[in-house]
Amino acid sequence: MKIVVVGCTHAGTASVVNLKELYPESDITIYEKNDNISFLSCGIALNVGKVIEDTESLFYNSPENLAKLGVVTNMKHEVLDIDFENKTLKVKNLITEEVFEDNYDKLVLTLGSWPIVPRFEGGDLDNILLCKNHDHAVEIIEKSKTAKNVVIIGAGYIGVELVEAFEMQGKKVTLIDAEERIMAKYLDKEFTDIAEKEFTDKNEAEFKAYLESIGDSIVCVADDDIVKIHVHTNDPGLAIQKALTYGQLSRMKIDNMREEHQEKLIKDAEKLAQQQKEEEEEAKKQAEQEGPVEEKDMAFISVSIGEGINEIFRSLGVDEIIEGGQTMNPSTEDILEAIEKVHAKSIFILPNNKNIILAANQAATLVKEKHVIVIPTKTVPQGIAALINYIPENTPQENEAAMKAEIENVKSGQVTYAVRDTIINEKEIKRGDYMGIGDSGIISVSKDRDETLKEMLSKLVDEDSALISLYYGDEITEEEAEKVGAELSELYPDLDVEVNYGGQPVYYYVISVE
Repeated sequence: MKIVVVGCTHAGTASVVNLKELYPESDITIYEKNDNISFLSCGIALNVGKVIEDTESLFYNSPENLAKLGVVTNMKHEVLDIDFENKTLKVKNLITEEVFEDNYDKLVLTLGSWPIVPRFEGGDLDNILLCKNHDHAVEIIEKSKTAKNVVIIGAGYIGVELVEAFEMQGKKVTLIDAEERIMAKYLDKEFTDIAEKEFTDKNEAEFKAYLESIGDSIVCVADDDIVKIHVHTNDPGLAIQKALTYGQLSRMKIDNMREEHQEKLIKDAEKLAQQQKEEEEEAKKQAEQEGPVEEKDMAFISVSIGEGINEIFRSLGVDEIIEGGQTMNPSTEDILEAIEKVHAKSIFILPNNKNIILAANQAATLVKEKHVIVIPTKTVPQGIAALINYIPENTPQENEAAMKAEIENVKSGQVTYAVRDTIINEKEIKRGDYMGIGDSGIISVSKDRDETLKEMLSKLVDEDSALISLYYGDEITEEEAEKVGAELSELYPDLDVEVNYGGQPVYYYVISVE
């Protein structure tokens, strides 16, 4: 048996080792585009923090070790195309530029992932780095030697670990994330609160130490959002300048302060804390008095990707919306939390993304006291179509059958941009190109955004089509969207064209053809 493995980092390496153990007589060939395998990208922070002295220690296997098992490892080889029916693949040697074919009995695809980098002015500057592979690790280590300020975008495991590592090196670190808290998709709030407190407490201690170096009579009172500072100093400008490195300032007062004023400030802070406590207790008491919420027969939970899409879902009767999308797929725990909030006998879940369907199904199996039905919507347009075809008078089973049938009639597409050079489905794609992605993959590529949209639509519209729905993203103005809508109406005079604000990131347009 001949086995071909495409990609050889974590999953690829593990697959090869296990396959060789299970099928020792098999012939295994690896094709890897990079010049290394089995690199522990999650260990880059350990190298930054000097826990591990060099990046070479982050490799846990090698082509040489795999060769001892009888495995052929082809580095710097990119798979251009796969013919699944005939079990052949086209491969390019990136060193010699030679293109050749190979065959297989079994195929293992472990293609890994790649960060999505939003397009923004200055995004191509030298000191904007990714943190994914060995080359990135080497570059991060080298450039951090002279860096004083470090900004990390993404507060997952690796991002948080990098924050700690750079702080250990004495860098001033800023952490940015779209979520309200760090590691939001991995840990519950009570655990992430502990980690956040470690960071904020350290900042607070550093700030207080600085204030002590320029003054005395320091008072620091903090709650979740605000830190109040009082200091006696002969140079208040230094205190203000330092405070600005931690956030925005408000209600500043500079005065020749007496001891009585210091005591008043402390009492005011204590009064504020007591007031907040009383307000929280009153809110809790009011919730208890209102009693249980009336249970509905049927309700909806939907994953959404933008502000405008949220409003559309709400207008169609969605009870609970889970923020999701290409870069932040909700977990099973997120879906369970949403189910808990909804008071209904039967709850329909609309994942609206093929990558979220599994998590939704897992959540459904874990809920015993409610009837949870997952409608396997793979796109937002499918989710909207399902909601439109919901009939309150029908039973949950009848609605489930009708919605599942209807989503099969929806053709979906998205327009986005390429983050790197690649070849997919024999289409050569350059970084920054616009891509039209349909239900079956990439179907249009162009340097022009609107032309990409039109080419994609030409392959989705057929004689049975009656409606084109266009949802424009947060980088598209209303004027631009309306102009595109008018052009589509001219191209397809027999079809209705609807233009709606979606507000989604990453995707300039999300479309449906019905």
